Amino acid sequence: MNEELFEKILVALVGPLTATIVGTLIIGLFVAWITRRAQDRRARYELRRQLISEMTEAASALLYLTEHYRKVKEGALGEEVQLADVVPTLHKQYSETRTAGTVLEARLRAYFDSDHARHHWHAAIDLLEMRYYHVLGRLSERKRTLNAGARHTGLTAEQLEDRKLIDKAYAERLDDAIRAVLTEPMSQAGP
Repeated sequence: MNEELFEKILVALVGPLTATIVGTLIIGLFVAWITRRAQDRRARYELRRQLISEMTEAASALLYLTEHYRKVKEGALGEEVQLADVVPTLHKQYSETRTAGTVLEARLRAYFDSDHARHHWHAAIDLLEMRYYHVLGRLSERKRTLNAGARHTGLTAEQLEDRKLIDKAYAERLDDAIRAVLTEPMSQAGP
């Protein structure tokens, strides 16, 4: 075979071969980038779902037990359930909810660019604390004063005397926290 012909064939093949290799590499990188973005979106959605689940679980447990205690105290559940049986469980749940609330608050601070989710969650937990002390009959003026205002419950010390207003504000703040977890941009520190 003629050496000149061989060079011409080789040059003719190198161009398309190079284009094929470079094109395949570019397409591969593009597909990998799209796949990674989809995986990141899925991971962020899963984290949001998990945070909402943990928030709801922690708050609901204390809400349920304070309501149960209130019904027992009022005699609405009959004579078979005594306050002495409910109080230790209620105190334990209060402690567990406050601990879980603090942990979740730190996670919200780490995962979100804005402070909205953390702020609403903090208010919801503070309102649950006010409900706990109110139901027990131990909501002092000092507790109300410490938990009044925008940085805590969002209610005034006087408003914190009204359990129904506390309950309404709690439901609103929990909804606000959940909405913020669903919609607020996540920080680069998140998944």
